Formats: sequence, structure tokens, C-alpha cells
Amino acid sequence: MEEPLVVVKSLAYNQERFLRQMLEGIVSQKTNFRFVAVVHDDCSTDGSRKIIEEYASRYPDIIIPMFEEENLWSKPGGVLGAKVNERVERTGARYICFCEGDDYWDAPDKLQMQVDFLESHPDFTMVYSKVRRFDDDKKEFRDIWGGPYTQVEDLLAVNSVPTPGIMIRMSVWQDFLREVSPDSRDWLMGDYPMWLYMAIRGKVHFIDEPLAVYRIQSESACRSKSLRKTLNFRKNFFEISDFISDKFNIRLDKEHSDRRLTEKYESLLVPAFLLRDKEILEEARSFYTDHPMGMKQKLVLKYPFFGRMLLKWKYRRMGYDIS
Repeated sequence: MEEPLVVVKSLAYNQERFLRQMLEGIVSQKTNFRFVAVVHDDCSTDGSRKIIEEYASRYPDIIIPMFEEENLWSKPGGVLGAKVNERVERTGARYICFCEGDDYWDAPDKLQMQVDFLESHPDFTMVYSKVRRFDDDKKEFRDIWGGPYTQVEDLLAVNSVPTPGIMIRMSVWQDFLREVSPDSRDWLMGDYPMWLYMAIRGKVHFIDEPLAVYRIQSESACRSKSLRKTLNFRKNFFEISDFISDKFNIRLDKEHSDRRLTEKYESLLVPAFLLRDKEILEEARSFYTDHPMGMKQKLVLKYPFFGRMLLKWKYRRMGYDIS
């Protein structure tokens, strides 16, 4: 059998409700090349394993199943990532995509379109598209999201890259694993540093149409009704941004630096205020001394007593646990 040109890396855990849709999106791709999908189940306690086994049996030339007898996500040292990445690399594919167990592709030409671009543009490390965002609680599509940022200076302030919409060169992804060692770090997001690295190592292309669906859930790795978890996740975004900037000696001009800090305190100020994070508040106070404030910033920095009452009421109405 010919060596695959593309490998899809897919991680699943207790996603029985979504797995069929995700796997159908993969096996229904129309291409003039071979592709495979490494589908890893991290010892799910629901029926996820049976569904993966079914598709591996029906599509043995596409689905490469991996099953665990104990949960590896909970183990330190990046055991899960190292094991799955080794199997992904062993496929010998030239390009890699990602599709988690609760997302899916709804464009049958996604792989063909992205391979065609990368094959004809060797100076590009990554291509990505928009996605449609599906609200799983309301059972309706919310909006179309993604792009158009392709420069590292912009991506250091805003993550505009939806994971199910990407394709990257395997060789550059392998360099990323060696140089950055993401699985050895306490990062709450594994994809964002990858996008930064791709933009540093080469050009990034944006496809201005949705090729996949990203599922929004009220509780997930990147979303929570706990304000504490929300703040920690948002802080980690900028910690990663700082790490990559320092490691690869990226120096932003004043326009990009101001934009990055504006995005930072727009994201962090209110949860930091409600959770009494003094370090963030002092940083924001210093920044807004020389930059214009909006009403939200004034409530926090100039009228904290009234601001706390109003913002607590607002965030509790939104369903957040402020503790």
C-alpha cells in the first residue's frame, strides 16, 4: 500500500456522542492521494472505543486505532503526547492535520484543497481555514470564526487559527516538538504555540471559507463557567506568547506591542479584578496610565466599589462561578 501523504491526529476521551460525526468527516474526504488517521482513545469510560473499533474495521486503510488501558492524560511528563506523536510520525506522511473527537470536517475537499496549496507553495509551513462554531448546549450554529492573521506579530496578540481547520508540514511540526518540547510544559493549550512556531518558520496561508466545525461546550479544556479556570486559561495564552517571543527573540514594534497589551488587559482585567489578582491589576493600571480606557476599565480602576458590585452581578447572570 502506498505511503500516506497526510495523517490526521485525533484524540478522544468520553466523546461517544460526537465520534461518528468526526470519523465520517474524515473517511468521506475525496482525494487523489492516500491519507490515514491516528485515532487515540485515552481509556474512555463510555462507548467511544467501540465506535473507533467499528470504523477501524470498516476503513482499515484509513483508521489507525490506539487504545489505552489506563488514562494517560492524567500522567505527568507528556506521556500521552509522546506516545501518540511517535505513531503519527511513523506513518511517514508529509503533512499533518488535527481533528479532536468533538469537532468534525464538513467539507469533503478539505484535505485536497490544502494539500494542493502546500504542494505548490514550498515556502509555506501552514494553511488554515475558517470554521463554523456549533453551540452544543443550544444545539445551533453560533457564527463563523477564524483568520485572517498570518504574521507572528499578529498571532502573538490574537489566536485566530481554529485547530480543525489547519494543515501543516510534518517536517516543521517535528522541528517544533524538538525545539519547543510542548509536552514537557504546563501549558493549558497545545495548539497555540504551534501556530506561532509555524509563522516564525515560514509563511502561513489563510483560506477565507469554513471547512470544518468547532464544537463549543460549556465545560471543556478551553472553556469553563469557573471564573478561576477562565482566568488561568487566558493568562496561559499570554505566558505562551511571552515564552515564544523570548525563545525566538521576537521584538515587536510599538504598534504591535500596544495592540498585544490592549488585547491582554481586555481579556484579563475583569476576571483578575473579581478574583483579586493584584499582579494583573497593577500591570493594567500601569498600562492604562498612558492608554485610553473604556467603560469596563474605568469601572475596575477608577470606581472599584461600584464596579465590583456591577461586574459580579453581570458575571453571575452569565453563569460564572466567582470563587
